[in-house]
Amino acid sequence: MAQGRTRDELEDRMDAAMDRCANGDDAAFGEVYELMGPKLMIFFLRQGATRELAEDLLQDVAVRLYRARGNFQRGASAMAWAYGVSRNAYIDHLRAAKTRRVVVSDDDALGRVASDESTSAEAMVSAGQQAEHLAAALEKLPAAQRQAYELRHVHGLEVSDAAVEAGVTENAFKIRVHRAKEALRHALHLLLSDEE
Repeated sequence: MAQGRTRDELEDRMDAAMDRCANGDDAAFGEVYELMGPKLMIFFLRQGATRELAEDLLQDVAVRLYRARGNFQRGASAMAWAYGVSRNAYIDHLRAAKTRRVVVSDDDALGRVASDESTSAEAMVSAGQQAEHLAAALEKLPAAQRQAYELRHVHGLEVSDAAVEAGVTENAFKIRVHRAKEALRHALHLLLSDEE
């Protein structure tokens, strides 16, 4: 429980700092970045980025967040907003890459982005389209399933902690995650079927 309160306190501090930044207090962005940075680094690593690429993407996201600070909706979740910007930055990176491919790993291992001279630009565009399609499919999930998936696989929380944050039993939480994964698998299957 103490861990949940700490997380809530961090989220509250982040939201308050982002609200101040959106209202013109540019100095508050330092606090926003300090609080968000570690979470966004984990997000990029879980997406398959190398540590070096994750650091570059983190810098890109910081610039994007700072430039868009006036558009931040006061009172909204700063972390959710930052994850959306981060997801877009990663998709933009995949689109721009010419000779990189995503190496997919299991749920417990971090993926990585590997260079491969044999990877064609066409394959990279396809990977970018798949990532974009999955991001859109994630957005279409029922809110409870999307939240469960993001808590577990984007934020990397343990099931017990994520269930507490979602306000449900561990069993109910696992069911939500399972349904979200099945919906995303189905969306990817449909996309791949269309490409054939």
